[in-house]
Amino acid sequence: MGERKTVAATAATAATAATAALGAIAPVGARAQRREETRDALAAAALALFAARGFDATSVEEIALTAGVSRRTFFRYFASKEAAFFWPQQARLAEFRAVTMDHRPGDPPLGAIRRAALAMAMRYEAHREDALREHKLIVASASLNAYDAQLDWRWEQALREAFAADGADDLDARVGSGALLGVMRAVLRGWFETQGSYDLRERGVEALRRLAPLLDSIAARCDRSLRQRPPGPAPAHH
Repeated sequence: MGERKTVAATAATAATAATAALGAIAPVGARAQRREETRDALAAAALALFAARGFDATSVEEIALTAGVSRRTFFRYFASKEAAFFWPQQARLAEFRAVTMDHRPGDPPLGAIRRAALAMAMRYEAHREDALREHKLIVASASLNAYDAQLDWRWEQALREAFAADGADDLDARVGSGALLGVMRAVLRGWFETQGSYDLRERGVEALRRLAPLLDSIAARCDRSLRQRPPGPAPAHH
């Protein structure tokens, strides 16, 4: 019983922090505000319970009870435990999309994408302990890993749309979004593995600086390999 009260108190504190951390758009009207507060309270309660007991050992009923709502209410906001867990990331993705589409006069090429990536790095660093705890839970759960992979596709789609909005054709948008997402994954995974030991923004900028010559080198090696390949047999004439 004491443990449940402790977790509930932690969830209440986390709910307040989550509302500020997510940077949600201010809702219109008291009903919308209550919905936002309930959603954030459920997500915060879920994260607190997952951290205390593990993802698989936590039930929807326990999350609802800790947040002070019914099981039915939980499913009005989230389709699953996974959706509750990833609610902060969904909010980060929505914010990322908004920033990438905010093109300003005098922007350099890909300026909006750069701002969005740097803002995301700053958010991770500002909430370092939360991010490390969430990553630890994802690594330990097959279902969270699978859901995370689905979200990866949405991040890539958001990047592809941003490249297209910046004037890239379809192939450039696909290649650019895939390459940039790969850089983001590599830098973030290294950051998680070293317990957030380095500056994400600096490492991200350095990784992007290295990307172009690295791709040029790979392309040159592929080109030499193709030129050195012996020709195939001549087609038969009938």
